[in-house]
Amino acid sequence: MKKFFFLTFCFLIFSHCTDECKNDNVKLGDIGFSDNTSIFLEAYSTAESIQFESNNGTIKTFSIHEEDSGNPRLCIKVLCRPSFELDGMNGCEYYNVDDKYYTIRNEDLFLHLKAGIELYSPETDLMYDFVEIGLTEQFDSYFAGIITNSNFEEPTIDTSATVLNNQLTFFEQDTLGGFQNVWVYNNTIDDVYLIFDQLKGIKQYKYNDEIWTLIE
Repeated sequence: MKKFFFLTFCFLIFSHCTDECKNDNVKLGDIGFSDNTSIFLEAYSTAESIQFESNNGTIKTFSIHEEDSGNPRLCIKVLCRPSFELDGMNGCEYYNVDDKYYTIRNEDLFLHLKAGIELYSPETDLMYDFVEIGLTEQFDSYFAGIITNSNFEEPTIDTSATVLNNQLTFFEQDTLGGFQNVWVYNNTIDDVYLIFDQLKGIKQYKYNDEIWTLIE
């Protein structure tokens, strides 16, 4: 019986903590992607599937899925902090911001395209747009991206201080696939690369010693 009352007490305390700051939130508005960010998303916004062909002639079809964005918010100013951090959310002055996430799937191999808006510094109005591409397959994971827009010039954005783990590099003429005006992530250690076209999406990737090229 004592154990029952103790568990009930803990449940009530934790439930209270979770909602403690619920009424201390002030929405300041909505912020959408910049035009430059939106361009990167067009390739997968209406298509249901795409095909890639390997260097030995094999063709694979990938299905395109838009994942749940989760309605992210940016906390500009904290108004309330829960007494216990367990599952508690701060009460904030906040903006609702755009967020997109596409997965392009074939069996266990997933290609990814993410875009979002983040704060560069906590509790400020310094914001940036980012686009990130990736490849995952069972225990392998590769991601890289770029900052596509920001609402500030100073301080200069340090990519390592953003949500991006690796940075895409722009090439007018890349040396991997021979494409023009593309963004490239090249992991020379694992011999994996991703080539991304701003209008057409992932144009080519190399994984497991095979090169796969988008069929247009």
